[in-house]
Amino acid sequence: MLLVPCAHLLSSCDVPHSYCLHKRHGGTETRSCEFYSVNFRLADLPTNAWQVACLSYAAGCALLCEGALLAMLTMWLPSRCTGRIVKVAALSQTLAVLFLSAGLLSFPKALDSDMARAYCGRCTAFDSGECAVGWTYMIAVAATALAVFCPVLSRFTDMTIDDLMPLTIL
Repeated sequence: MLLVPCAHLLSSCDVPHSYCLHKRHGGTETRSCEFYSVNFRLADLPTNAWQVACLSYAAGCALLCEGALLAMLTMWLPSRCTGRIVKVAALSQTLAVLFLSAGLLSFPKALDSDMARAYCGRCTAFDSGECAVGWTYMIAVAATALAVFCPVLSRFTDMTIDDLMPLTIL
């Protein structure tokens, strides 16, 4: 199966916001174009697993943004206040990693649906059948793996050089 946006098909789609599915089985090829709206609606996602994945990953992204804003806030606050803010940012980033991971783990569960079997043949959860995992999922996995380091690094934001190398008296 191949998912192709209509912008790349140039003359084959009349609707500007649509996608086309190409299925190849043996020597036959079928093609169907479907419309999706400009406005995102959670109910338009075909399975509950994808809805949960979307909400969970979005919550994780929002929490990471909150952590980044809190980290930037510490630049303008006195040093006596930054310790508490750093701890809140670290907690926010830890929760974000958990939400991101939950979203990534729930996304493949949609392969166990009737919609996925219609397009991917014999597939189950975590076995994509005739379909391939897209590059966006791989980038999301890499981004989540990098986000794991955020709460770890926040632990070291208020350290000084003396904390790392204490002065030894001879």
